Amino acid sequence: MTNSINYHIMENTTPKLGIIESDPWLEPYSAAIEGRHQHAIDKELELTNGKSTLSDFATGYLYFGLHRTKRGWVFREWAPNAKEIYIIGDFNGWKENGDYRMYRVKNSPGVWEVELNPNAVKHGDLYKLKVRWNGGEGERIPAWATRVVQDEQTKIFSAQVWAPEKPYKFRKKVFRAKIDPLMIYECHIGMAQNEEKVGTYNEFREKILPRVAADGYNCIQIMAIQEHPYYGSFGYHVSSFFAASSRFGTPDELKALIDAAVANAKFEVPEIMVEDRISQMVDEMRMSLESRKMTLEMYMQYTGMDMAKIRENQRATAAENVKTDLVLDAIAKAENIQVSMEDVDAELSAIAAQHGATLDEVKNIIKSNGNMGLLLANILRRKAAHVVIDNAK
Repeated sequence: MTNSINYHIMENTTPKLGIIESDPWLEPYSAAIEGRHQHAIDKELELTNGKSTLSDFATGYLYFGLHRTKRGWVFREWAPNAKEIYIIGDFNGWKENGDYRMYRVKNSPGVWEVELNPNAVKHGDLYKLKVRWNGGEGERIPAWATRVVQDEQTKIFSAQVWAPEKPYKFRKKVFRAKIDPLMIYECHIGMAQNEEKVGTYNEFREKILPRVAADGYNCIQIMAIQEHPYYGSFGYHVSSFFAASSRFGTPDELKALIDAAVANAKFEVPEIMVEDRISQMVDEMRMSLESRKMTLEMYMQYTGMDMAKIRENQRATAAENVKTDLVLDAIAKAENIQVSMEDVDAELSAIAAQHGATLDEVKNIIKSNGNMGLLLANILRRKAAHVVIDNAK
Protein backbone atom coordinates (compact mmCIF):
# COMPACT_ATOMS: atom_id res chain seq x y z
CA MET A 1 0.00 0.00 0.00
CA THR A 2 1.61 3.24 -1.09
CA ASN A 3 0.89 6.94 -1.06
CA SER A 4 0.67 8.60 -4.45
CA ILE A 5 1.02 12.27 -5.32
CA ASN A 6 0.57 13.52 -8.87
CA TYR A 7 3.06 16.27 -9.72
CA HIS A 8 1.72 18.62 -12.40
CA ILE A 9 4.18 21.31 -13.38
CA MET A 10 2.99 22.74 -16.66
CA GLU A 11 1.15 22.01 -19.86
CA ASN A 12 3.54 20.88 -22.58
CA THR A 13 2.62 20.78 -26.26
CA THR A 14 6.04 19.60 -27.45
CA PRO A 15 6.53 15.99 -28.58
CA LYS A 16 6.64 13.48 -25.75
CA LEU A 17 9.92 12.11 -24.56
CA GLY A 18 10.72 8.62 -25.74
CA ILE A 19 10.67 7.23 -22.22
CA ILE A 20 7.04 8.34 -21.78
CA GLU A 21 5.94 7.01 -25.15
CA SER A 22 7.48 3.61 -24.40
CA ASP A 23 5.84 3.36 -20.97
CA PRO A 24 2.24 4.66 -20.83
CA TRP A 25 2.21 4.20 -17.06
CA LEU A 26 4.44 7.25 -16.85
CA GLU A 27 1.81 9.39 -18.57
CA PRO A 28 0.34 10.77 -15.30
CA TYR A 29 3.81 12.07 -14.43
CA SER A 30 4.73 13.31 -17.91
CA ALA A 31 4.51 16.98 -16.94
CA ALA A 32 6.97 16.48 -14.07
CA ILE A 33 9.39 14.41 -16.16
CA GLU A 34 9.29 16.78 -19.11
CA GLY A 35 9.58 19.78 -16.81
CA ARG A 36 12.72 18.41 -15.17
CA HIS A 37 14.14 17.47 -18.56
CA GLN A 38 13.56 21.00 -19.84
CA HIS A 39 15.11 22.44 -16.70
CA ALA A 40 18.23 20.39 -17.38
CA ILE A 41 18.38 21.65 -20.97
CA ASP A 42 17.92 25.25 -19.79
CA LYS A 43 20.68 24.82 -17.20
CA GLU A 44 23.02 23.44 -19.85
CA LEU A 45 22.31 26.46 -22.09
CA GLU A 46 22.91 28.82 -19.16
CA LEU A 47 26.26 27.22 -18.30
CA THR A 48 27.59 26.83 -21.84
CA ASN A 49 25.96 29.85 -23.48
CA GLY A 50 25.13 27.49 -26.33
CA LYS A 51 28.70 27.70 -27.62
CA SER A 52 30.47 24.90 -25.76
CA THR A 53 29.79 21.62 -23.99
CA LEU A 54 29.27 20.70 -20.37
CA SER A 55 32.64 18.99 -20.48
CA ASP A 56 34.24 22.26 -21.52
CA PHE A 57 32.44 24.09 -18.72
CA ALA A 58 33.61 21.51 -16.19
CA THR A 59 37.30 22.08 -17.02
CA GLY A 60 37.37 25.38 -15.12
CA TYR A 61 39.63 23.75 -12.54
CA LEU A 62 42.43 23.82 -15.13
CA TYR A 63 42.27 27.63 -15.11
CA PHE A 64 40.93 28.62 -11.70
CA GLY A 65 42.54 27.78 -8.37
CA LEU A 66 46.22 27.48 -7.47
CA HIS A 67 48.65 26.31 -10.17
CA ARG A 68 52.40 26.09 -10.60
CA THR A 69 53.91 28.10 -13.45
CA LYS A 70 57.41 28.45 -14.89
CA ARG A 71 57.81 31.63 -12.85
CA GLY A 72 56.22 30.44 -9.61
CA TRP A 73 52.51 30.25 -8.89
CA VAL A 74 49.26 31.73 -10.22
CA PHE A 75 45.97 31.81 -8.39
CA ARG A 76 42.59 32.70 -9.91
CA GLU A 77 39.06 32.91 -8.53
CA TRP A 78 35.64 33.88 -9.91
CA ALA A 79 34.12 36.60 -7.69
CA PRO A 80 32.07 39.13 -9.70
CA ASN A 81 30.71 40.92 -6.61
CA ALA A 82 34.01 41.24 -4.74
CA LYS A 83 35.69 44.60 -4.13
CA GLU A 84 38.95 43.30 -2.63
CA ILE A 85 40.49 39.83 -2.29
CA TYR A 86 43.59 38.73 -0.38
CA ILE A 87 45.04 35.25 0.02
CA ILE A 88 45.69 34.70 3.72
CA GLY A 89 47.30 31.65 5.31
CA ASP A 90 50.25 30.09 7.11
CA PHE A 91 52.67 31.91 4.82
CA ASN A 92 51.65 35.42 5.91
CA GLY A 93 50.36 34.91 9.44
CA TRP A 94 46.77 34.90 8.20
CA LYS A 95 46.97 38.66 7.66
CA GLU A 96 46.40 40.76 4.58
CA ASN A 97 49.61 41.33 2.67
CA GLY A 98 50.11 43.30 -0.52
CA ASP A 99 52.13 40.47 -2.11
CA TYR A 100 49.07 38.23 -1.85
CA ARG A 101 46.48 40.74 -3.02
CA MET A 102 44.43 39.68 -6.03
CA TYR A 103 43.35 41.95 -8.90
CA ARG A 104 40.61 41.80 -11.46
CA VAL A 105 41.69 40.41 -14.81
CA LYS A 106 41.41 43.05 -17.48
CA ASN A 107 38.21 42.93 -19.56
CA SER A 108 36.75 40.26 -17.25
CA PRO A 109 33.72 41.03 -15.06
CA GLY A 110 34.48 38.44 -12.41
CA VAL A 111 37.93 36.83 -12.70
CA TRP A 112 40.52 37.75 -10.05
CA GLU A 113 44.19 36.79 -10.30
CA VAL A 114 47.55 37.05 -8.55
CA GLU A 115 50.98 35.79 -9.56
CA LEU A 116 53.23 34.60 -6.74
CA ASN A 117 56.95 33.92 -6.58
CA PRO A 118 58.14 30.29 -6.18
CA ASN A 119 58.66 30.64 -2.41
CA ALA A 120 55.37 32.40 -1.69
CA VAL A 121 53.65 29.13 -0.71
CA LYS A 122 54.84 25.60 -0.02
CA HIS A 123 53.44 22.10 0.25
CA GLY A 124 51.15 21.72 3.25
CA ASP A 125 50.40 25.43 3.78
CA LEU A 126 46.84 26.22 4.82
CA TYR A 127 45.06 29.19 3.24
CA LYS A 128 41.78 30.94 2.55
CA LEU A 129 40.54 34.02 0.75
CA LYS A 130 39.71 37.25 2.59
CA VAL A 131 36.95 38.80 0.50
CA ARG A 132 35.35 42.23 0.80
CA TRP A 133 32.11 43.16 -0.93
CA ASN A 134 29.61 45.98 -0.68
CA GLY A 135 28.36 45.92 2.90
CA GLY A 136 30.49 43.13 4.27
CA GLU A 137 33.56 40.90 4.29
CA GLY A 138 34.48 37.34 5.19
CA GLU A 139 36.86 34.42 4.80
CA ARG A 140 36.12 31.96 2.03
CA ILE A 141 37.55 28.63 0.90
CA PRO A 142 38.46 28.90 -2.82
CA ALA A 143 35.80 27.34 -5.04
CA TRP A 144 38.37 25.41 -7.10
CA ALA A 145 40.47 24.19 -4.16
CA THR A 146 41.84 20.71 -4.84
CA ARG A 147 42.74 19.95 -1.23
CA VAL A 148 40.68 20.95 1.83
CA VAL A 149 41.41 19.79 5.38
CA GLN A 150 39.67 20.12 8.75
CA ASP A 151 41.37 21.22 11.95
CA GLU A 152 41.04 18.49 14.57
CA GLN A 153 40.41 20.97 17.39
CA THR A 154 38.33 23.75 15.89
CA LYS A 155 36.74 21.63 13.13
CA ILE A 156 37.25 24.58 10.76
CA PHE A 157 38.05 23.76 7.13
CA SER A 158 40.86 25.42 5.17
CA ALA A 159 42.32 24.94 1.71
CA GLN A 160 45.75 23.33 1.63
CA VAL A 161 48.59 23.61 -0.85
CA TRP A 162 49.24 20.12 -2.22
CA ALA A 163 52.57 20.08 -4.05
CA PRO A 164 54.76 17.23 -2.73
CA GLU A 165 58.38 17.04 -3.93
CA LYS A 166 57.67 13.63 -5.41
CA PRO A 167 54.04 13.67 -6.58
CA TYR A 168 52.34 10.38 -7.29
CA LYS A 169 52.62 9.21 -10.91
CA PHE A 170 50.04 6.83 -12.31
CA ARG A 171 51.53 3.55 -13.43
CA LYS A 172 48.78 2.86 -15.95
CA LYS A 173 47.93 5.88 -18.08
CA VAL A 174 45.83 4.15 -20.76
CA PHE A 175 43.04 1.85 -19.64
CA ARG A 176 40.24 0.03 -21.40
CA ALA A 177 38.19 -2.23 -19.17
CA LYS A 178 36.20 -5.23 -20.26
CA ILE A 179 32.69 -4.23 -19.26
CA ASP A 180 30.54 -6.81 -21.03
CA PRO A 181 28.70 -7.25 -18.78
CA LEU A 182 29.30 -4.24 -16.52
CA MET A 183 29.34 -5.33 -12.87
CA ILE A 184 29.29 -2.32 -10.54
CA TYR A 185 30.30 -2.46 -6.88
CA GLU A 186 28.96 0.62 -5.08
CA CYS A 187 31.10 1.45 -2.08
CA HIS A 188 31.97 4.05 0.55
CA ILE A 189 35.60 4.37 1.63
CA GLY A 190 34.82 5.35 5.21
CA MET A 191 32.26 2.60 5.84
CA ALA A 192 34.08 -0.29 4.14
CA GLN A 193 35.86 -1.48 7.27
CA ASN A 194 35.15 -3.84 10.15
CA GLU A 195 36.62 -1.45 12.70
CA GLU A 196 34.41 1.22 14.27
CA LYS A 197 36.16 4.13 12.60
CA VAL A 198 36.36 6.00 9.31
CA GLY A 199 38.22 3.90 6.78
CA THR A 200 40.98 5.20 4.53
CA TYR A 201 41.97 5.02 0.87
CA ASN A 202 44.92 2.80 1.78
CA GLU A 203 42.80 0.40 3.83
CA PHE A 204 40.29 0.09 1.01
CA ARG A 205 43.07 -0.57 -1.49
CA GLU A 206 44.71 -3.21 0.69
CA LYS A 207 41.70 -4.97 2.24
CA ILE A 208 38.58 -4.36 0.19
CA LEU A 209 39.69 -4.04 -3.42
CA PRO A 210 41.08 -7.60 -3.69
CA ARG A 211 37.81 -9.05 -2.37
CA VAL A 212 35.74 -6.97 -4.78
CA ALA A 213 37.86 -8.17 -7.71
CA ALA A 214 37.66 -11.78 -6.55
CA ASP A 215 33.86 -11.56 -6.52
CA GLY A 216 33.86 -10.69 -10.21
CA TYR A 217 33.11 -6.97 -10.21
CA ASN A 218 34.75 -4.84 -12.91
CA CYS A 219 33.67 -1.37 -11.80
CA ILE A 220 33.72 0.42 -8.45
CA GLN A 221 31.43 3.36 -7.85
CA ILE A 222 32.81 5.31 -4.90
CA MET A 223 30.25 7.35 -2.98
CA ALA A 224 30.93 10.53 -0.99
CA ILE A 225 34.37 11.06 -2.50
CA GLN A 226 34.19 14.85 -2.81
CA GLU A 227 34.84 16.97 0.26
CA HIS A 228 31.82 17.51 2.49
CA PRO A 229 31.68 19.13 5.93
CA TYR A 230 29.37 16.64 7.69
CA TYR A 231 30.36 12.98 7.49
CA GLY A 232 26.86 11.85 8.48
CA SER A 233 25.41 13.38 5.30
CA PHE A 234 26.97 10.54 3.27
CA GLY A 235 28.53 13.15 1.02
CA TYR A 236 25.28 14.62 -0.27
CA HIS A 237 26.26 18.16 0.78
CA VAL A 238 29.43 18.76 -1.21
CA SER A 239 31.46 21.78 -0.12
CA SER A 240 34.48 21.48 -2.45
CA PHE A 241 33.72 19.89 -5.81
CA PHE A 242 37.36 19.51 -6.88
CA ALA A 243 38.81 18.18 -3.62
CA ALA A 244 38.77 14.51 -2.66
CA SER A 245 37.68 14.13 0.96
CA SER A 246 40.70 14.46 3.24
CA ARG A 247 39.06 12.37 5.99
CA PHE A 248 39.97 9.26 3.96
CA GLY A 249 43.58 10.25 3.25
CA THR A 250 45.64 12.28 0.80
CA PRO A 251 45.18 12.88 -2.93
CA ASP A 252 48.18 10.66 -3.62
CA GLU A 253 46.64 7.82 -1.62
CA LEU A 254 43.46 8.13 -3.65
CA LYS A 255 45.55 8.00 -6.84
CA ALA A 256 47.24 4.85 -5.55
CA LEU A 257 43.81 3.30 -4.98
CA ILE A 258 42.72 4.17 -8.52
CA ASP A 259 46.00 2.83 -9.88
CA ALA A 260 45.53 -0.45 -8.04
CA ALA A 261 41.97 -0.72 -9.34
CA VAL A 262 42.99 -0.39 -12.98
CA ALA A 263 46.42 -2.05 -12.83
CA ASN A 264 45.01 -5.53 -13.33
CA ALA A 265 42.57 -4.31 -16.01
CA LYS A 266 39.58 -5.54 -14.03
CA PHE A 267 38.14 -2.24 -12.93
CA GLU A 268 36.81 0.89 -14.50
CA VAL A 269 38.06 4.19 -13.04
CA PRO A 270 35.92 5.10 -9.99
CA GLU A 271 33.03 7.43 -10.62
CA ILE A 272 32.52 10.56 -8.56
CA MET A 273 28.95 10.83 -7.32
CA VAL A 274 27.18 13.99 -6.23
CA GLU A 275 23.49 13.31 -5.87
CA ASP A 276 22.47 16.95 -5.53
CA ARG A 277 23.72 17.92 -9.01
CA ILE A 278 22.02 15.12 -11.01
CA SER A 279 18.87 17.09 -11.83
CA GLN A 280 20.98 19.97 -13.20
CA MET A 281 23.08 18.06 -15.72
CA VAL A 282 21.32 17.30 -18.98
CA ASP A 283 23.41 14.29 -19.95
CA GLU A 284 22.79 12.58 -16.64
CA MET A 285 19.12 13.51 -16.83
CA ARG A 286 18.82 11.83 -20.22
CA MET A 287 20.51 8.75 -18.83
CA SER A 288 18.04 8.75 -15.96
CA LEU A 289 15.10 9.02 -18.34
CA GLU A 290 16.38 6.10 -20.41
CA SER A 291 17.23 3.92 -17.42
CA ARG A 292 13.59 3.01 -16.74
CA LYS A 293 13.20 1.80 -20.31
CA MET A 294 16.42 -0.20 -20.08
CA THR A 295 15.34 -1.72 -16.77
CA LEU A 296 11.98 -2.70 -18.24
CA GLU A 297 13.61 -4.29 -21.28
CA MET A 298 16.04 -6.24 -19.06
CA TYR A 299 13.14 -7.39 -16.86
CA MET A 300 11.18 -8.59 -19.90
CA GLN A 301 14.20 -10.47 -21.20
CA TYR A 302 14.91 -12.02 -17.80
CA THR A 303 11.33 -13.14 -17.09
CA GLY A 304 10.35 -13.96 -20.66
CA MET A 305 7.17 -11.88 -20.25
CA ASP A 306 5.86 -9.40 -22.78
CA MET A 307 4.17 -6.11 -21.89
CA ALA A 308 0.71 -7.68 -21.93
CA LYS A 309 1.74 -10.26 -19.32
CA ILE A 310 3.38 -7.60 -17.16
CA ARG A 311 0.23 -5.47 -17.29
CA GLU A 312 -1.87 -8.52 -16.38
CA ASN A 313 0.26 -9.14 -13.32
CA GLN A 314 0.04 -5.47 -12.35
CA ARG A 315 -3.75 -5.55 -12.65
CA ALA A 316 -3.88 -8.60 -10.40
CA THR A 317 -1.69 -6.83 -7.84
CA ALA A 318 -3.88 -3.73 -8.05
CA ALA A 319 -7.01 -5.83 -7.49
CA GLU A 320 -5.43 -7.42 -4.41
CA ASN A 321 -4.55 -3.96 -3.08
CA VAL A 322 -8.17 -2.85 -3.51
CA LYS A 323 -9.37 -5.84 -1.46
CA THR A 324 -6.86 -5.02 1.25
CA ASP A 325 -7.95 -1.38 1.30
CA LEU A 326 -11.61 -2.37 1.66
CA VAL A 327 -10.82 -4.62 4.62
CA LEU A 328 -8.75 -1.90 6.29
CA ASP A 329 -11.51 0.64 5.68
CA ALA A 330 -13.96 -1.66 7.42
CA ILE A 331 -11.62 -2.14 10.38
CA ALA A 332 -11.08 1.62 10.66
CA LYS A 333 -14.83 2.17 10.76
CA ALA A 334 -15.50 -0.64 13.22
CA GLU A 335 -12.73 0.50 15.58
CA ASN A 336 -13.79 4.15 15.20
CA ILE A 337 -10.22 5.11 14.30
CA GLN A 338 -9.72 8.86 13.99
CA VAL A 339 -7.09 10.96 12.25
CA SER A 340 -5.54 13.83 14.21
CA MET A 341 -3.58 16.81 12.94
CA GLU A 342 -0.47 15.19 14.44
CA ASP A 343 -1.07 12.19 12.14
CA VAL A 344 -1.39 14.47 9.12
CA ASP A 345 1.74 16.46 9.96
CA ALA A 346 3.73 13.25 10.46
CA GLU A 347 2.51 11.84 7.13
CA LEU A 348 3.29 15.06 5.25
CA SER A 349 6.73 15.26 6.83
CA ALA A 350 7.45 11.67 5.76
CA ILE A 351 6.38 12.43 2.18
CA ALA A 352 8.47 15.60 2.14
CA ALA A 353 11.53 13.68 3.32
CA GLN A 354 10.95 10.93 0.75
CA HIS A 355 10.80 13.37 -2.16
CA GLY A 356 13.39 15.86 -0.93
CA ALA A 357 10.76 18.61 -0.74
CA THR A 358 9.77 21.07 1.94
CA LEU A 359 6.65 20.60 4.03
CA ASP A 360 5.02 23.66 2.42
CA GLU A 361 5.71 22.31 -1.08
CA VAL A 362 4.00 19.01 -0.24
CA LYS A 363 1.02 20.81 1.29
CA ASN A 364 0.63 23.01 -1.80
CA ILE A 365 0.81 19.99 -4.13
CA ILE A 366 -1.82 18.11 -2.15
CA LYS A 367 -4.04 21.18 -1.97
CA SER A 368 -3.79 21.96 -5.70
CA ASN A 369 -4.33 18.34 -6.77
CA GLY A 370 -7.14 17.61 -4.35
CA ASN A 371 -5.36 14.66 -2.76
CA MET A 372 -6.26 15.39 0.86
CA GLY A 373 -8.98 12.74 0.83
CA LEU A 374 -6.51 10.14 -0.41
CA LEU A 375 -4.00 11.23 2.21
CA LEU A 376 -6.51 10.89 5.07
CA ALA A 377 -7.68 7.52 3.75
CA ASN A 378 -4.13 6.21 3.67
CA ILE A 379 -3.52 7.37 7.24
CA LEU A 380 -6.71 5.63 8.39
CA ARG A 381 -5.73 2.39 6.67
CA ARG A 382 -2.25 2.48 8.12
CA LYS A 383 -3.66 2.92 11.61
CA ALA A 384 -6.10 0.08 10.92
CA ALA A 385 -3.22 -2.11 9.77
CA HIS A 386 -1.49 -1.47 13.09
CA VAL A 387 -4.62 -2.62 14.89
CA VAL A 388 -4.50 -5.90 12.92
CA ILE A 389 -0.80 -6.32 13.77
CA ASP A 390 -1.37 -5.60 17.46
CA ASN A 391 -4.25 -8.09 17.62
CA ALA A 392 -2.11 -10.71 15.93
CA LYS A 393 0.51 -10.33 18.65
